[in-house]
Amino acid sequence: REILNTHTLLGIPYQRLRYYMLATNTMSVKALEEEKKEEHSCPTIVEYLAGVNNIPYKIEDFLLPDSLLSKSGSMAFDVAQTKDRKVVCFTHGYGKYIQGTGSIYQFSEKTKKSGSMLDYSGIVRYFTPTEILRFHGFPTPFSFPLSVPIKKQFKLIGNSLSVDIVACLLKTLFTTQNI
Repeated sequence: REILNTHTLLGIPYQRLRYYMLATNTMSVKALEEEKKEEHSCPTIVEYLAGVNNIPYKIEDFLLPDSLLSKSGSMAFDVAQTKDRKVVCFTHGYGKYIQGTGSIYQFSEKTKKSGSMLDYSGIVRYFTPTEILRFHGFPTPFSFPLSVPIKKQFKLIGNSLSVDIVACLLKTLFTTQNI
């Protein structure tokens, strides 16, 4: 069975469409279909991340510097606001490159005025490794040792398989009911 799935179909505000192929002698997709939710049923980012413990991180260390926001390519950032219901795929280049590596988080409701990314100065930051782990479905107590640098954590998390998606696929694979 070939499946295209994204986290938003499971009620997780993380958009990452991926192709999966499952094979077994008896196959039922009933479990997968039952798990799927409409994208609009995803919680907002602030709701989804409520209770995430960002210790030992200092949030101010994740603010995007003006020198980065003033670069011409900074308009390529995907800015996720607190009320949004999805973020885009985090890759191993998160925190290193601007385009296509994952959303940044606008944690204040201040609005853009001039059309420059500098309007976001002081109100956008990178998601912390703990928050990105949450989007990937890692269990809450999971964390990296303090000796692992943040950029290395981003690299290790980027493009990893989602625990939630794999669990759903395994449930589908091993469900013996036929539909």
